[in-house]
This record gives sequence, C-alpha cells and structure tokens, in this order.
Amino acid sequence: MKKTLLIAGLTVFAATILVSQIQTNSAPSAKTPPAESAKTNAVLGVENFMKNVERYRGNVRVEGVVVAVSVTNQTLGLIDMREFQTCGLEGCALSLPVRWTGTMPAIGQAVRTDGQVQEAKGKLVFVARTVEKIELPKKGK
Repeated sequence: MKKTLLIAGLTVFAATILVSQIQTNSAPSAKTPPAESAKTNAVLGVENFMKNVERYRGNVRVEGVVVAVSVTNQTLGLIDMREFQTCGLEGCALSLPVRWTGTMPAIGQAVRTDGQVQEAKGKLVFVARTVEKIELPKKGK
C-alpha cells in the first residue's frame, strides 16, 4: 500500500512539473525551430522531451529508464538515461509520467516508447502506444 501511494505521488509530482513547465514557457521566439510533428522519427531523451514538450506535437519516441510502476493506475515513470547513469533510480529530479495499458516493464529497465502527450482530467500525460525494452547504453556514451 505504501509503495503504491509513493508511486502515485511521484507520478502526480512529475505531471505537475510537466504542466508547470508548459505554462511558464513564453511564446516561441523567432529562433525557436518549428514544432516537430508525427513525421519525425527522432528518438528523444526524457529530459529533452519534458523541457521542450511544446515543440513536439503528435506521435513522438522517447527513451528512458523505468523508475516507477503502478499496475493499478496503468502508469510508469521514466527518467533520462544520462540521469540514471548519474544518480541511479533514487533521487532523480525529473520523471516523465507515462500511461501504458500493456505489460509493465521492470523498474530499472531501459525502454523506448511511442506515443503522444494528451490532456486527462486537466493534466498532461504521455500516453504510450508501444513500450519496447532496449539495452542501456554503456556509461560515457
């Protein structure tokens, strides 16, 4: 029960950060590249995606390491791979909440997700269409 509450709390906290980041960003300047679309095949890290979420519309690919799982809430939390290599699974500052209805990956597993940001109950959440396990890159890469 305590673990579920902790995971739910972390998910709500991460979603709040994501919404706050979106609301505090001003209108894009002339130097800002155009918004990415569903046609983009680039794979983004969690940190880059969350800091620039307003630039990515439609389907995107995000890679990260699973830091939290809630089967009950059908959510998992992802952290950036570089952050995982620096701080491990605990004490990481930025976690992306991901809604996923399939089989949950294990905590500590690196994954690539395809999906998009959607609004649910007034909050933004990344809704995954696919979650596939990948290998963690070697440290220093």
